[in-house]
This record gives sequence, C-alpha cells and structure tokens, in this order.
Amino acid sequence: MVDAAGLAVRCYAGPWRALAACLFALSRISLPWILWRVLTADDPPITPPLLAEMLLVVWALPGAAAWLIGRAYAARAQADAAALVVERGAQRAVIERDRIAELLVWRIPLPEPGFAVRLDDGRRAPFAIAARDPSPLLSALDPGAARLPLMVWTAARWPAPGWRYFLGRYVLFALFPAAVLFNAHQHIAYGAFLGQYYLMGPGAWLTTAAIYWATLCAYLLLYASACRAMVEAVTLVAARIVPARARAVRRVAERIDQFAFYAGVPVLLALRFAA
Repeated sequence: MVDAAGLAVRCYAGPWRALAACLFALSRISLPWILWRVLTADDPPITPPLLAEMLLVVWALPGAAAWLIGRAYAARAQADAAALVVERGAQRAVIERDRIAELLVWRIPLPEPGFAVRLDDGRRAPFAIAARDPSPLLSALDPGAARLPLMVWTAARWPAPGWRYFLGRYVLFALFPAAVLFNAHQHIAYGAFLGQYYLMGPGAWLTTAAIYWATLCAYLLLYASACRAMVEAVTLVAARIVPARARAVRRVAERIDQFAFYAGVPVLLALRFAA
C-alpha cells in the first residue's frame, strides 16, 4: 500500500492529458533536433540569437505549458486491496477495488507514465492518473500491471533531481568551457583577454562574456539530451529483456552518463582546438 500521505500524482481529466503529452513530447524531441541543426547547419550557421529563439519556442514554452497543466491537475492518491482514493483539493474520489475491472497502463508514457481505470460496467473512470513512478499504486491494485516492461523501466528511474542539480550541471559547469572559448576569442579578435575591455569598454566585454556563457549553457543542455536518450533507451531494453536487472542497468547507465558529460566536454573542447 502507498503510505498514508499518498503518492503525488497528476489526475488528468478530459483532453488535458493529450494536450500535455503533445506539449511535453514537442519539448523533449526538440532538443535532439536542435542539436542536429547546430551540428549540420552551416549556410547559415545557428547563431547564438537563433539558438536562443529555437530553445524558447520549441523547448521552453511547450515544456512550461505541459508543466502548468500538470500543476493544475496535481493530486494525491492512495491504493490498497480495498480501494483507490484520489484527492485533488477539496475533491475526493473513491473507487472500490471490486469496481475496478482493469487498469489500462498507457503504452506511451507521456507526459508521464500513467494509467486509466476501466470500471465493472465497461466505462472508464472520469480521470486518468500519471506520476513519475505510479508503480506503487499499480502494485497495490494489480501486481501484474506493475510488472509490465514500461512500469519496470519507470520504477528503475532515479528520483527527479532538484534545482541545485540543474544549476550545477548546466549553469556553473558551463563557466569552464565558456571561459576557455571566450579567452580564445578575446585573444584572436582583440589581442588579449582584456582587449575588448580596453578597446570598447566593460559593457561590451561583459556582454560578449555573457553570450559565450549562455551559449555554452544551451550546448550543454543539448549534449545532455543526447546522453539522456541513450540512458533511457538502454534501461528500457533491459526492462524488457532482463527486468530483474533493470535497476542495476540503470545505475551503470547513469554513471556512464555522468562520466560522458563531465569528461566528454573537456575532450570535445580539446578536439575543437585541435581541429
């Protein structure tokens, strides 16, 4: 059974789940597409302003809209052998276990993994439940559904990281490659690290530095999206082939992802200067 506080879920109703799923999918698919455009476009190339516009339009805005829809349908759910209880604000829905004919796990886990409830009269419950990991609810109501490959993959995922993780990974770590490239640019274009500062003033120098920093933050995001796609693909294959080892495969894949990110960036930077 889920603990007394319940599991944080999204309790989608009507077409809102489909809308959130489309927005979330657009947001996530856009990152590999933008990375491909950055690597292949050369006439004209993807400039920093164009990169910022692409990220805003096809990544940030759809992702934020999907998140807001999810927040609007935030709820808490509990389940045991007797009933499924969902509470959203002042609303409370209780579905007795003997009224549940089937749990319909979504084949496509967007915007999150989730499931619908088919009742004993053939109708579906007026809401569907989604969560980062809904397997505790499924285990309490239908252990067989919790053993589906998609749910095994879901249960193997690590908890969602907090804002400090993203700050360190994409903002602070970007200072290193940004400083290296900015220093090279200043020496090539102005003859010294402070060349633009003395020639054009501190405003121009700081603006250029900020552009390099923001651009490297975006590049790290795109690079990480490619690494993340491989981690999720490997874990999903493991969940289908060797479900008992899915968590172990996830741990190894996550460690490789960390190494590829933090060690790969200096390597790519060195190759950039060696080219």
